[in-house]
Amino acid sequence: MNTFLITENAEFHRSFARYVQQIAGRKVGLINKPVFYPAEKNYRQSARNYMLSFYAQVAYEIECKTISSVSPAETLRKTKVFIDAINPEFDRGIDLNLLSDALPYYPYARALSMLMLAFPEVHWIFIMREKPDTPWTEYHCLKFPEELPTIFQYCPEGYLPLFDPTGFRNSIRQLVNEGVGRMGSLDIPLRETLAAGLDDEDSYAYMNAYTAYRFGYRAWTITNWNLMKSAFRKGREKVHLAFEDLYLSFPDQPSGPEDGQNHAELVEKFPDEKLWSISSLEFRDVLLKGFNALDYRVLVTVGHRSSQKYNDRWEKNLAYLKSAFKDRHIILFKPLSGIFDLWRKAGLWGGKRKEPCYAKGFKWPIAESNVLEGSGTHSAPGRLLRIAKTLLDRSEKILRTAETVPDAIHAALLALEAKEILACRTPTTALEALAVQQLGEITAESMFYGIEYNLNVKDRFDEVQREVHAISRWFSTDGSKKSEINARLTIIENLAQRFRELSQFEEEQDCLAEARKLRFEFWRLQSWWRNLTAPILWYVRRSVHSAAWLTLLVAGWVIIFSLIYFFANGMSNYPEAFSAAAAFFFTLEPINGWGSKEILDSKILWNLVLAFQGLLSFFNLSLLLAIWFSKLSRK
Repeated sequence: MNTFLITENAEFHRSFARYVQQIAGRKVGLINKPVFYPAEKNYRQSARNYMLSFYAQVAYEIECKTISSVSPAETLRKTKVFIDAINPEFDRGIDLNLLSDALPYYPYARALSMLMLAFPEVHWIFIMREKPDTPWTEYHCLKFPEELPTIFQYCPEGYLPLFDPTGFRNSIRQLVNEGVGRMGSLDIPLRETLAAGLDDEDSYAYMNAYTAYRFGYRAWTITNWNLMKSAFRKGREKVHLAFEDLYLSFPDQPSGPEDGQNHAELVEKFPDEKLWSISSLEFRDVLLKGFNALDYRVLVTVGHRSSQKYNDRWEKNLAYLKSAFKDRHIILFKPLSGIFDLWRKAGLWGGKRKEPCYAKGFKWPIAESNVLEGSGTHSAPGRLLRIAKTLLDRSEKILRTAETVPDAIHAALLALEAKEILACRTPTTALEALAVQQLGEITAESMFYGIEYNLNVKDRFDEVQREVHAISRWFSTDGSKKSEINARLTIIENLAQRFRELSQFEEEQDCLAEARKLRFEFWRLQSWWRNLTAPILWYVRRSVHSAAWLTLLVAGWVIIFSLIYFFANGMSNYPEAFSAAAAFFFTLEPINGWGSKEILDSKILWNLVLAFQGLLSFFNLSLLLAIWFSKLSRK
């Protein structure tokens, strides 16, 4: 666990470090804030240079302190950076619009806002004289020294800024969208609503919270009682959606009443909950009023009913859900088959069953009208591109060494942030971010024992197609279609390679089938006459795709040739014609003198039919044997 202080006052650092060492047992590293000396003739340019130099300095120091740790990703998630905001620059509040060059231009605050977007996993905390009135103040601002002990209660005990539960990064995004001046709106997506992933197993909590985040919610990652109590207490921002384990057993869970709870009233209402078990949903909701305000509740559970005790609790929970939440809840049973399967089975999929339902106010991918109407005539601002590159570089490093589900999700989240910050502009980097995000997600799904062996890849292919289409609109019109297919092909082939490394054979084959489809489509775009081969390409692609499809095609050919034998040869016995066609298809030998027959009184036509059938038979049967052998040998 790393702790840093950004300040220009060495004496303040020494006193702050002594105090943190005393109350939390941590050493505090110093990140020195250099003095800003603006140039007389070009104030703005000197401020920009200072901002980018300071950004690079802090990013380098944070990464250097974590790269040598046993788990760099986990260390980053447990890193705190305190910011000395007791100076004139912050007297009028915290202005974190990193794109603004308006005077008075404070490059220090701009550099900090860049860092906060570039390091979403780090807990950034302002040390201030007066705290601003914002939803994120409680977790990201403190008055020194009286509130310092309180801040250390949230990490490593559970507070995870990775999925922006307080809206801290969201507020910076909003400032960026509003403050780009001549460039118009950047359309960086904003997350207005809040979700939560609750589980006493970290992997489930991370997976559920990340799933909510990628579909447009900010999300709490709740793995202990204190954090759940804070997130769902009365007066806290409303949680709209919850993915929660039914049978929770947190290590810090109380065994009796806490301050502010009416013990006698609770015991009278719940006489059976003597151990204060929050596996009783009604008891959980009485303790924490925030659960009652949920718009939708998804219970993800293994469904313990192995004993009468568990069965009775199960029935009580079902009855409570039906009365209190009616059609605002659903119960899912572990394991599921990945991120898309969780969202789909939770009932959060579009009416056409082709696209997920995103959170209210979340707009992604960027609407096509925004490009066509001219709001997208520029690439992403250079500062946002610098942030995206920092995120991508760290995401790829984490992904190469990821050994746990949280690490893989961490890598996917960083790539997702890079993709959204670019808002589809600078398309090459945006496509790279999309590719790394997909790799991170399938790595997490494949490593997670709580997910079924066979993963849902069809919805992933559809999403890649939608997002690549949105990004490719920023290429030139002439080459956008080819660029789109080429990008999809590269991403799918990378997924196939990762599935192979993770021993996910069926998913690898699905990726290879999708890649073949894209290769054929790209080949057809090279010249108009190649469109004439579309039926042949379709047949080859379907034949190679799966043993089931190929078996159906073989059966179809047998029926077609049996009909030719029956009608063109004037046979009156169809079963005999069918058996003859099937026998020839599987043996390549005419049966019972059929080689001497004719079609329409022509021996030549008969021979051509037999030759065509033999060619199809050889091709299809060889392919069928190869596919079944490949499948069985990998089982």
